[in-house]
Amino acid sequence: MIISKLGIPENFADKLPELKSKTLKWETLYKSGTQINSKTTISFYQSLNPAVGNLVLVPGMATNSKIDPLMKMIQYWGLKHRYNIINIDSFLGDFEKDITPESVHDNNYSELKTVLSGSIKFIQPHTVNKHTCIVGHCVSTTIITDILNDIVKNGEKIPVNSAIFFAPFPKILPSKYDAIMLKRAQMETENKNVANLDPITALKLKHMKFICAMHDFIETVENIAFEPKTIAQWGIPVSLVVAGRDKISPAARAKENFEQISKEQGTTKLQYLYLPERKHTFEQLYANYNDIIKIIKTQRNKAK
Repeated sequence: MIISKLGIPENFADKLPELKSKTLKWETLYKSGTQINSKTTISFYQSLNPAVGNLVLVPGMATNSKIDPLMKMIQYWGLKHRYNIINIDSFLGDFEKDITPESVHDNNYSELKTVLSGSIKFIQPHTVNKHTCIVGHCVSTTIITDILNDIVKNGEKIPVNSAIFFAPFPKILPSKYDAIMLKRAQMETENKNVANLDPITALKLKHMKFICAMHDFIETVENIAFEPKTIAQWGIPVSLVVAGRDKISPAARAKENFEQISKEQGTTKLQYLYLPERKHTFEQLYANYNDIIKIIKTQRNKAK
């Protein structure tokens, strides 16, 4: 089913690999250069036709650009409509690896901020002369915000022309963690031979293990100071996209933060989009594609 002639088919995820194969593409590892020296995988897909802009995608926690339905939908639409796509995948998406006490220690907020900030600078030469929009989801929106705030405080130029934040300003309640840990224990009890789990159950279990292991990291992210005065000075279009059924990044908190930024004197152009039927992960977002595409196009026009 196609929502409209320029829309997104429901099976866009199946069509995406073929679409990517027709682009000019490259992939590289960027390393933080710290003692931990963590890395991001930066993948670049360039439109074969003259590009109208760049979409820089930064997935949230326990997901990555290869599996995240939100990021894949944006990749599909972008490549179909002459955008270059740049994915930045960090250790936030390494949930399929066995996480150890050492890796939990190394996967800290400071390290992620350093490697993500460096990755954004690394891609800048590849985005010149084209409108560049950075897209974050959940936890990554907080880190992107922190990075852009530092850039403004240092008197430097913002490295992107616009930003779209899906499910911004997350806060996972202790009860949610308790529920995840309980579900994990139940699954491990019911499936004692974990090595022979079916692929979907095994993936769910790895996902829950990763979130539980990264509890301290998430608490750090949630305690990063919200600075509306600084955000108001970014001077670019910024859109907050919130889901009505989201319990991790509830609409009420996003709306409150939106209003706080709006009250400040600044040059940032704010937009707020509320999608009442969507959940935190924005499954089936293709049904709202008109709203999302309107944001991308409007931002490009506002930034001119």
